[in-house]
Amino acid sequence: MNTKVDILFKMVRNGTLPAGFTNWHLANELGWTVAHEALIWGQLPDDFCDWHLSNKFGYTVAHIAASYNKLPADFNQWQLSNKQGQTVAHSMAAHNHLPTDFNQWALADCNGWTVAHEAAKHGHLPKNFSDWHLADEDGQTVLDIAYRYGHAPENAEIINLE
Repeated sequence: MNTKVDILFKMVRNGTLPAGFTNWHLANELGWTVAHEALIWGQLPDDFCDWHLSNKFGYTVAHIAASYNKLPADFNQWQLSNKQGQTVAHSMAAHNHLPTDFNQWALADCNGWTVAHEAAKHGHLPKNFSDWHLADEDGQTVLDIAYRYGHAPENAEIINLE
């Protein structure tokens, strides 16, 4: 049986959503919204602004977009958190999609883990990163995390002495 939402999802996949569509919050039985589906299929309009919409697992459209590097260039809602307390910036750091001019490395999630810690874990800090002594709420520095996950910088010994 095709529900209204199933038909909308099919329209997204076929690229036939009507111009001016606004019911992005409608979700299927799995909790996936039309906005999430449209994002994956490249069908979100340029003026889309409901980045906070969550699926039933708590992932916002912005978090999914961050994972796929599909956020608009002017996106700036880095602090937007998902149900797990992870910010959009953390998601982008984990997937190496932060913009080159990103400067909010101290932005922390609900557990005190900063964007810099997340990027260090995955080896995605920029070469010019300098805040190696930034600590999370448990006292672990960005350098500690980089070492733990095998991503310490070449000049780590010098950084340790500073």
